[in-house]
Amino acid sequence: MSSVVESKGVVFWREYFPKLEYFKPKTIDEALDLLDKYGRDARIKAGATCLTRALRARKIKPIPKYLIDITSIKELKKIEYIDGNELIIGAAVTHEEIINNELIKKKFTALWEASANIGDIETRYRGTIGGNIANSSAQADLPPALMVFNAYVTLMSKEGSRKVPLTKFFLGHKKNVMKPNELLVSVHVPEPPEGAKSSYLKFKRSIEDRALVGIAALVAYPRDPSKRIIRLAYTAISKTPFLLSEAEELFKQDKPLSKLIEEAIGIAQSKYGLPVGERGIDLRAPKEYRLHLIRIGTKAILKYLIEGIKVI
Repeated sequence: MSSVVESKGVVFWREYFPKLEYFKPKTIDEALDLLDKYGRDARIKAGATCLTRALRARKIKPIPKYLIDITSIKELKKIEYIDGNELIIGAAVTHEEIINNELIKKKFTALWEASANIGDIETRYRGTIGGNIANSSAQADLPPALMVFNAYVTLMSKEGSRKVPLTKFFLGHKKNVMKPNELLVSVHVPEPPEGAKSSYLKFKRSIEDRALVGIAALVAYPRDPSKRIIRLAYTAISKTPFLLSEAEELFKQDKPLSKLIEEAIGIAQSKYGLPVGERGIDLRAPKEYRLHLIRIGTKAILKYLIEGIKVI
């Protein structure tokens, strides 16, 4: 009997999941041994909030034969803050664990707000920071919130480890620089500049929805051009989440902030280029609406961080 049933163009699979051999290593070394052995035939499982759907729909090609569950590796479940240096978050830390961390809420607010805006409570309890990054969706919430802090990730394999800035991690929608034998083990968030405030603003249709547009910002010394730091990062407007690299230098100019903000908005809008979906277009929002959201969202988040006035 065929494993596939087709009805009016809809494909149903008789099996809930493809057949997989399941491993649950206890250490990073054990996980790396498995990745080294099975490579492209294996997939990493943490929260599996996206992996589950992809496996059920057979969207992963080739279909993996091995599943490596990293949720029992203690080193990947740690949150460590090195005062004055950086915040280190293990790849298997869940969104809910980030939300429940008061230091992250106070010092790395954009990351806290982005985590709180992911999906529904079930997703936040299962989904992980490493999974959100490694899944590499063009609409991911955490990458822009991390990019404004100049965050980077540590990737490990049997050959060693390497540090990759998030701004260089993504290659396209669902594509990144990771090799088949590499494991994302930690996310590193440098200490924010003195006096910095940050935030994340997400436009969405419903509480559990993906971003129509997501904007992260970090601001320090906004009234002093010689010391001013303003960083902006976006999701759901291009083929990858991105840091608006031109913004930090732009905002150092001794011009009225309102004019600089307009220039930054124009640059951000020029980056629009969402990947074409399976049905040919993005049905959730047209280009014109997303460009409108970039404008009002950028103005709103900077007004909040500079003047303390929340308009959205």
